[in-house]
Amino acid sequence: MKRRTIALCDDDEKYIVKLQENLEQKDNFPFSVSTFTGVEKLKKSLTDTDYELILAEEKAFDELKKDQKLQKGNSLLVLLKERGSINASDDFIWKYQAADRIRKDILKICSEKGNSDVVFGTAEKRTRLIGVFSPVGRDIQTSFSLLLGQFLAKKKKVLYLNLEPFSGLSGMSGFDPESDLTDLIYYLESGKDKMRCKLESMVGNIGGLDYVSPAFSFLDLSQVTGENWILLLESIINTGKYDYLIVDISEIIRGMLDILRECDVVYTITGREGLAPSRIKQYEELLKQLENNDILEHTRKVEMPTFSMLPSDLSELPYSELAGYVGEIAEAELGGR
Repeated sequence: MKRRTIALCDDDEKYIVKLQENLEQKDNFPFSVSTFTGVEKLKKSLTDTDYELILAEEKAFDELKKDQKLQKGNSLLVLLKERGSINASDDFIWKYQAADRIRKDILKICSEKGNSDVVFGTAEKRTRLIGVFSPVGRDIQTSFSLLLGQFLAKKKKVLYLNLEPFSGLSGMSGFDPESDLTDLIYYLESGKDKMRCKLESMVGNIGGLDYVSPAFSFLDLSQVTGENWILLLESIINTGKYDYLIVDISEIIRGMLDILRECDVVYTITGREGLAPSRIKQYEELLKQLENNDILEHTRKVEMPTFSMLPSDLSELPYSELAGYVGEIAEAELGGR
């Protein structure tokens, strides 16, 4: 299938050439980019090119809205807006913002309103699905998962998903409270290309690790079926983008055991203090009663000492006591691939 193209139209040639370079150098941007400094040249190109999206400055945008060829085609027309008020009926992207934000805005619009399939140039890649679940130590489970992802991301492409009811991450810097994991679920039935566009528009990065912001409301999480969780994981894996997909799981998730069964490995944090041993024993006995011995077979127990304090600032995690333990596990993971 032919790779799709978007068009940039602005009389500031330096700006659009720089934007073109920034967009095309991203390996997760599925379009080639054509640039035009004049609207007439762009209009002539419509004769033999059906653009996925046209991003045009205000004067060009107003003229293109009247073009009959464009009206009959499938191209999405988007206003490249400098400042001022916006017509509620127009799709727009702010001109003076980071190129990566413009990239995400383009992908978001394509995922929501695109009329055709998008071709992502991805290499065949086997994604290793890692589950992290423990009936003890919720705080350390999330810290462990994030650190494992960051260590692996030094050498591989890694995506982290948090499926906890109260992750504590939603309000932290970089995590977008307006767009979260449950929004991605709604794109499962839109086709894999639109779903991937939506995924790319939502992905953030911390310490080299890609992530999708976790759900803010546990009520939203509890309504997602186990079947849809599996479908989401399969859809992400099928994009071929990631070497590792890390899922930080909680028992509130419907189909939790089905997710654990799909994992290549499940890391379970254990402990010796208090009720921790009893909770682990109860969890393992339940798996046996439910005939889920296959989950136990690919579970790796990780016994952690009691740490005096885990940093609340995620940027400090790689320098914490916990990092030394997780780093060894990450090295073993990388060595086994």
